[in-house]
Amino acid sequence: MPKPHAPNSRHSACQHRNADDIIEALADFGIKASSRTEKLALKSVLSEHEGDEVGFNNFCTIIEEARSKLRSTRSLAVFQAWKYADKEDAGGLNAEAVMQLLEDLQLASGKDSLERQYVEAMVSDCRTDPVTGLIGLTEVEFLVSAVREYMMQCQRSRERELQADYELSDKMFQEFRSQLIKFHESFTELDDDDSGALDEQEAMNLLTHFGCLSNVSSMPIEKKIQAQEIIEWYLNESEDHTLSFPRFLSVVKHLRSLGMDEKLEVVESLFNQYDRDQSGKLTIKDVCQILMDLEIKPRTVLEQEHMAQLIEEADSEGSGQLNVNELLLLVQRINERVAELDRMEILKKAQALNFTTKQASTLWETFEELDEEHEGLVPINQVEQALSVMRWQLPGARLQRYANEIDVDGNGHLDFLEFLHLMRRVLDDVQTSGPKLQADGNLATDATREDDENEAGDRKDGKRLSGERPGKEKRKKNATVPKMGAAVKKT
Repeated sequence: MPKPHAPNSRHSACQHRNADDIIEALADFGIKASSRTEKLALKSVLSEHEGDEVGFNNFCTIIEEARSKLRSTRSLAVFQAWKYADKEDAGGLNAEAVMQLLEDLQLASGKDSLERQYVEAMVSDCRTDPVTGLIGLTEVEFLVSAVREYMMQCQRSRERELQADYELSDKMFQEFRSQLIKFHESFTELDDDDSGALDEQEAMNLLTHFGCLSNVSSMPIEKKIQAQEIIEWYLNESEDHTLSFPRFLSVVKHLRSLGMDEKLEVVESLFNQYDRDQSGKLTIKDVCQILMDLEIKPRTVLEQEHMAQLIEEADSEGSGQLNVNELLLLVQRINERVAELDRMEILKKAQALNFTTKQASTLWETFEELDEEHEGLVPINQVEQALSVMRWQLPGARLQRYANEIDVDGNGHLDFLEFLHLMRRVLDDVQTSGPKLQADGNLATDATREDDENEAGDRKDGKRLSGERPGKEKRKKNATVPKMGAAVKKT
């Protein structure tokens, strides 16, 4: 069972020269502000020690003061969660209800994780009322604070481990730190042969998943070619035409820069329009108005929460103001995040039908390619092409019958959910009555087995990946890297 990670030796001397150093050290101890209110509260603590030499004893004092101040700013949220959990107004919660409260506050990991086991042990150690056996509000407030610190320590420790494992530069690490763990988990999930690298199709799936590539099939041709050239250049830098994790981050950085470059003119124009005092800074209120002007509006509560989180990240100092570069990056990150949320919803629907992540990604990509009008619909007479991509075989008459049964409104088209249901029915049919299946869930006919043998030399370790298109060829290495977008405004 994991214990809270001790911050590394970077802070052992505790001789921090400025507020930024202290804030970084506090974060490694799990004491990190997220909202503007919390950032200002933390700054107020540091201002009381301004000019002091921050040795070990003084730093310990700052830790306790910061911990107390942040707990106070978060008390209302904890109380609201408490009232919701204490439905019977018993004045206390049992251990199960406390765990649910932590989940509501997004402070409990997955059901089987080691971190969750440690949090459950923390709940078990809470003091209870000697009569009712329930845990009181004050005890829960201190528990929430302790769990939050523990989870933050785990997160930051894992981030540092990834930086060390992949020898990421400090600049690259800081740029991707907020996304590093999520990127790596998804990267590892797609790397099902544990090679430490992704092939071209896997890389495209992951880039699309995180919004670095919007709907590829609907991209303007110039942008599509430019994006493909970037990806190809990085793939061709390796002997086996694959992307390691650090190179994947480089691709994201490059594509992000191009996206920002594309938005620079309109964002800069709007920024100058709202920067009436020419201070080079805009309030968060003005920033939100610019997002509205750009028609970047949350469609769901989840999107609203994620946009608010990204705005808080952009305002790293809690000043309530952004410069043009910060605004430009914010717009890019929001576009990526919205696309990621859309993709997650798609994967969620596919996984509910027992498709693997890789199959779901391939099915979505195939659906986009068949949706030539970009209306979210695919003609029934084209679904047979999807079976070819997935390397599944089914008699045409049976496929047509299944499609007609699923097309309940009889318009001759399928939306993506209907398309998923059709593919699920096809795969179930294939698995129960068709020829022998391959290990990855694809149909193995004599023809496909022959294809596998012919293409084995072009696959990592001779293994065909689920839903991967045949005929992928290695290309000659390019002489120069495609030009990086020059989106950042000089100040």
